[in-house]
Amino acid sequence: MKDIQHLWKKRSGLFWREAAGYLRYVFNSGFLVFLMFTFIAGGYYYSRMINDIPKSFQSEWIISAILSFFVTFGSVRTFLKQADYVFLLPLEWKMAPYFRSSFLYSYVFRAFIVLFSFGLLQPLYQHRFSEGGLQTGYIFGMLLTLTFINLMASWLEQRIHDRTERVIYGWIRYVASFIVMFLFLRQDFDLIFFIMLGIFLVPIPYYIRLRKRNLHWEHLLHVENNKQSRFYTVMNWFIDVPRLQNRIKERRWVPAVTRWLPFQQQSTYYYLYIKTMSRSNELLDMVIRLTVISSLLLLLISHEIGQLIVIVITLLLSGVQLSTLPKHHLYTAWLQLYPASQIIRPKALVGIIIGTMLIQSIILSVIATIGSQSILMTLGLFLSGSLLFSFLFRIFLKQKMTKQQFV
Repeated sequence: MKDIQHLWKKRSGLFWREAAGYLRYVFNSGFLVFLMFTFIAGGYYYSRMINDIPKSFQSEWIISAILSFFVTFGSVRTFLKQADYVFLLPLEWKMAPYFRSSFLYSYVFRAFIVLFSFGLLQPLYQHRFSEGGLQTGYIFGMLLTLTFINLMASWLEQRIHDRTERVIYGWIRYVASFIVMFLFLRQDFDLIFFIMLGIFLVPIPYYIRLRKRNLHWEHLLHVENNKQSRFYTVMNWFIDVPRLQNRIKERRWVPAVTRWLPFQQQSTYYYLYIKTMSRSNELLDMVIRLTVISSLLLLLISHEIGQLIVIVITLLLSGVQLSTLPKHHLYTAWLQLYPASQIIRPKALVGIIIGTMLIQSIILSVIATIGSQSILMTLGLFLSGSLLFSFLFRIFLKQKMTKQQFV
């Protein structure tokens, strides 16, 4: 038992020592100053936006939907390694202390995220329920309870082999958490009692049977690898991460894009990096998420300056993220065998990155004009600002790519 418990402490300690080294580079890069500026500016426009919302607006729908997402979709961090499938599988019956520590660690981490999320949403809640609202301690208690129940259910669901079944159970828990959270914020306590009895007590026999199943080690390793990959992907924005594993996703629409490229040597690296960016499970997905989140923020913010700041920050994050594109082929030796000049390689990278930012600029500028009284003037303002930033970022990127050695 002591050896198993020592193994978890050793694994978690190794991870955080490695993470601390990467985080030092992040803080030294000036990102912390940028984050503080963004937080201060965002808080200012967030408070102005809340003051513009009428008190009759039922914001508890939005608050419940957001909090239920963070409460529901969490998983247990196990710190498992690939070799554990061979060496620890025979000791599964002794692994209870190890996974108990993993659950406690994950619960504390998830609880911090949930409470921080409510802290951001609390001004919106106070604006809606300025009189007669629940005390913060009661809301924290409900959030911590729902987080514990959902994380325990999620851990037991990891024993299910069918991915579709796991996804269905996850969304069922999301709907149940949303209903409970919504009624709790509305202070319908009598209704909450009966609903919680039905939602959380009825599935207990099923989860008791799940607990008797063996662990699905392949899925646990897959979840752990995904968590590590997300962390390394973020750190890779600031420093080379040798342990980063690139995950490739099939995109059947990619050939339709590359088919428009001229069949000549000048298009060699355009073809390569367009396919790399499109099929990367990190790059394209994160660009899409940034665009979607920024679009929602633009619809909520009614001030042009605040909207322009959101667009510029989105373009900056996308540009910094896409500038890691060369690292996907950093250790690919066969690129040197291409019968194409290395001079066109940085040109292709800059063209793809700026092209993506221009597409984002157009999309976000159009969304920002929704509800504006002078659409053409507002559209011109946002397009001019975003295009100017893209042009300045292009100059910075060309200097960076010129200094970078593609060997």
